[in-house]
Amino acid sequence: SLSFPEAAIICYQKCLSLRPESMGLYSNIGNAHRDLGNYKLSVKYHNKSIKIAPKNPEAYFNLGLALRDLGKLQQSLDAFSKTLHLNPNHDKCKWDQALTLLTMGDYKNGFDQYESRWNLEKMPMRQFSRPQWTGEDISGKKLLVYQEQGFGDMIQFARFIPMVKKICTEVFIEVQPELHSLFLSLEGADTILSKGSEFPDFDFCIPIMSLFKCLKLGKKHIYQQKSYLGNTQNSKQIVLNKNKQNKRVGIVWAGKPSHKNDKNRSCSFKEFLKLLSLKGIDVFSLQKGPRTSDIKKFGCESLITDLNPTIRDFSDTAQLISELDLLISVDTAVAHLGGAMGRPVWLLLPY
Repeated sequence: SLSFPEAAIICYQKCLSLRPESMGLYSNIGNAHRDLGNYKLSVKYHNKSIKIAPKNPEAYFNLGLALRDLGKLQQSLDAFSKTLHLNPNHDKCKWDQALTLLTMGDYKNGFDQYESRWNLEKMPMRQFSRPQWTGEDISGKKLLVYQEQGFGDMIQFARFIPMVKKICTEVFIEVQPELHSLFLSLEGADTILSKGSEFPDFDFCIPIMSLFKCLKLGKKHIYQQKSYLGNTQNSKQIVLNKNKQNKRVGIVWAGKPSHKNDKNRSCSFKEFLKLLSLKGIDVFSLQKGPRTSDIKKFGCESLITDLNPTIRDFSDTAQLISELDLLISVDTAVAHLGGAMGRPVWLLLPY
């Protein structure tokens, strides 16, 4: 029904005329409004649902999601707590509780709760012949840090690899093939493996996004001043041949269309049109995927240099970022790469 939320709302309201005390109908209307971005209306309908069924955990869970989207994070956590009080085994709520804690900057409790992801059907934990590392002493041991989730997640959590190297003998890192050459510059990694390759002998393994918890880190470890990825000294130079007096600005306006939150994460290329007219800058597109066609769609081929044909993997992207004065990007792996390189990045967020 959420594929056509406006029509769904009309159907649910028609149903309410027949069943005005239906908790589920109010909840469904609230979910439809949330899908449309009408967060205040969503909260209103979820509260009506709770009034009808005050002991229904789903009513509080849906309210928590809408409150989080509205930016009322503590109220969102309160709603999630009520959900878990009524249903302690609500794994989806534990997962969203973790995301909310992380959004608030409570990294300790957030990453502790983030382990709940393995109880979700969409994220089954991979099985290996060796045990998972959970924080015990691994001095003298070999550790496999294996890939999970997206490119940006791998790039962000790579910052912790040098810390891992200090407490064990060897560190093997599994990455997506597109990241392999980029990760060769990562300090602390003894071997970089493309996903699908045969693993060397190791003693323990860990998914990369569990490193924060197992290393017992704090907020101070998140923010690093130095770069940790994208050393392009040995890379083939890709020269951006433009006016040397102008500032070079790279832009990315869209992530993968398949991303579940793409409607919030990506934006229209139209938002960048005024930027193309500014004096003293040359604009370069680092956009990948189907949205590269937006340049032609808006008739801007002569106003922006499309770098897509020169980008084979993230190592090429890193080389291009190193030649820019500024990167302006929505929340994609390219933005995380710019940050990992210590380059100037303006990150565009939906809130």
